Amino acid sequence: MLRFLLAIGVLGFGAALLGSGCAPSLPKVTVTVPQVQITVHPWEKPLKIVSKLPPTERWQLIGRVRAIAKADEFVDAARMVQDRLRQRARALGADVVKIDVASAGTQIVQLSGRAYRALR
Repeated sequence: MLRFLLAIGVLGFGAALLGSGCAPSLPKVTVTVPQVQITVHPWEKPLKIVSKLPPTERWQLIGRVRAIAKADEFVDAARMVQDRLRQRARALGADVVKIDVASAGTQIVQLSGRAYRALR
């Protein structure tokens, strides 16, 4: 009889454990991820920024470019000045920019250089 009661007690305890897992314990949370749109322009060649003068046999000087950026963070100012320099060089039709002057203050970054186009 003792074994029978022990077996029923163990089975009842097991059923209680299994039954408690079926009850809803936490509300379901749905997470929405914001959509990101990436625009790629495969027809645009990347503009190179270099420190060495490109060979004159393959590159033609088309002008000078200069950009200045100011931001609270130095890294943000450096990124902004590179983007502005690339925009101005692309407007001239350049493929390469040779940096002549790179200076930085506390919040101001300046880049200037010569823009070159590849001879085709």
